[in-house]
Amino acid sequence: MNKNTGRTIVLLTMLIFVFTISTPVFGATVQGTGNYSQSNQIIAEPGDYGTVVKEIKSMLKAVGYYFGTSSSYYNTTTKYAVKYFQMGNQLRMTGIVDSETYETLKAKYFAKVGVPDTSTPQPEPQPEPEVTPQPKPWVTPQLEPTIEQGSSLSADEQLMLSLINQERVRAGVAPLEIDMRIVQSARVKSKDMIDNNYFSHTSPTLGSFSTLIRNYAPDYLYLGENLAGNRSVEAAHNALMNSEGHRKNILNPNYIHIGIGIVNGGSYGKMFTQHFGG
Repeated sequence: MNKNTGRTIVLLTMLIFVFTISTPVFGATVQGTGNYSQSNQIIAEPGDYGTVVKEIKSMLKAVGYYFGTSSSYYNTTTKYAVKYFQMGNQLRMTGIVDSETYETLKAKYFAKVGVPDTSTPQPEPQPEPEVTPQPKPWVTPQLEPTIEQGSSLSADEQLMLSLINQERVRAGVAPLEIDMRIVQSARVKSKDMIDNNYFSHTSPTLGSFSTLIRNYAPDYLYLGENLAGNRSVEAAHNALMNSEGHRKNILNPNYIHIGIGIVNGGSYGKMFTQHFGG
């Protein structure tokens, strides 16, 4: 064997040795990346359906970030509620419930409502038998009707909500959900316009519409108000949809909740106020 052949064999042996040592290092790097991606798993995201989604919406509602019904469907309203919660708790705003968001939400929820008692319940003492008193005849109390009473919409208000959501669905925008807090502010505004004989977004007694809404619902980032005076819900709705500014409010995707206040009276026959929140 000559000197050149010997040098070639030595160089080949060193290259094989270096490649053998380097290969596991690349493999370890890939494995470490995989472990990191699994550390923050997705718990629920838009389009999901099930008991976990219902639990998340119930907890968001309890801590003041969601005001709709706690259904099992993860819709656009749920996504915005999650984003607001993430923003309020210095989390990454994705609208998706990952494990970090889920654990933070549970901690806030239990801090507000208390940790459930999982201890074994003790048997309750049996009460002594009591003598059942004779029932007295029930007398139905007579109440003066006011706009403050009730926790549901009137027939006119429900009809206007249906017309609005039909327009939003046709435009490809998520339907609005009712927030009874801004139903109350809308009813107050309609009655104030009748009582004080004006038609404006600024009240001589209540101030601007944004001040009025925030007195009832201070947690919204986006606010809007539509006003109309007419003798029927359909006529008022058509007039609003034929007005560019009012139509933009009705179809605005930034809004997720609405309050509608319709009060009979005034020179128009009915006064209509729509308050939007998002």
